Amino acid sequence: MEKNKKDINKTLKKMDELDLIVRKNQLNILILKASYECSKGNTSKSKLNALEVLKDTLLLIHELSEEVRSLTSDIRKLNLHNAIADQKNKKLLEDFNHYKASLIKAENEATK
Repeated sequence: MEKNKKDINKTLKKMDELDLIVRKNQLNILILKASYECSKGNTSKSKLNALEVLKDTLLLIHELSEEVRSLTSDIRKLNLHNAIADQKNKKLLEDFNHYKASLIKAENEATK
C-alpha cells in the first residue's frame, strides 16, 4: 500500500491536470477517427478490437484521474489534521513543561 502511495505521488508530480486533459483529448480524437474508419464498413476484427481497447483506456484514465483527485483531497485533509494535531501537541508539551517547572519550584520552596 505504501508503495502505491509513492507511485501515485510520482504520477501526480509528472502529470498535472492540464497534461491529463491534453492526453484525454488526444485519445478521444483517436477514438473518433477510428470510429469513423470503422463506420465506413468492411473493418477487420483487429481494428474493432483496437477501437475497444482505446475506449477502455479512455474510461480507465477517467476512473484513475478521479481516484487520484480523491486521494489528493484525502492527503490534503490528513495534512491539515496533522498540522492541527501538531499544534495541540506543542501546546500540551508547553503546558506540561510549565506544570513540571511549577512542581519543581514548589518542591524546592518546600524543602527550604
